[in-house]
Amino acid sequence: MKSIKPFSLSHDALTYDSPFLKETKTKQKNTTLPYQIWFEIPPHLLFEPNERYKPKRSLYQFPYAIKGIPLNVKKTIILPRNPELVKYARQMRNESTITEIIFWVQVTKGRFHNIDFDRQRVIGNYIVDFYVKKLHLIIEIDGDSHKGKERYDAQREAELTAMGLTMYRIAAADVKYRIKTTMFKLEQFILEKYGQGESESESEL
Repeated sequence: MKSIKPFSLSHDALTYDSPFLKETKTKQKNTTLPYQIWFEIPPHLLFEPNERYKPKRSLYQFPYAIKGIPLNVKKTIILPRNPELVKYARQMRNESTITEIIFWVQVTKGRFHNIDFDRQRVIGNYIVDFYVKKLHLIIEIDGDSHKGKERYDAQREAELTAMGLTMYRIAAADVKYRIKTTMFKLEQFILEKYGQGESESESEL
């Protein structure tokens, strides 16, 4: 058996029930990562000296496609952002509304056609609910907090679309009570806006 060696891993890479973990430092809340762990390296995990590390394949596959129809993926652009809003956006992620949580569950980790969504993204002087950077698409969920702010929302949307972005609005009630229909409508909107043509199944008919 190999001697015990130090190795640095990020929190996401740890497997706490691994039989090879011998000792770990106590994980405290808000601990700065990565931190040291000690374990015995099993033979099948040892790399040969000339073997290069191969990173894990990305969760999100490119190009994007829905029902066999490829989407016109846009070049990622560097958007302006107010740095003073970054901390507030992080707080908003931790205090999400029920409708934001319901929608996030539908799209997180590539569940919606492997499309990568950001939430509470700072763009310019605003924080948008959800953003798809490969499509330049903003998704806003309009709840009670938007009532009486129609003029402000219109100005906000005008400034964001002037940056070359597209905004798609969803009523909070639709997310809460009609989530399947809501996701279907979003799917259709993306196909109409970014789709490159008919799917293979449709072309055979």
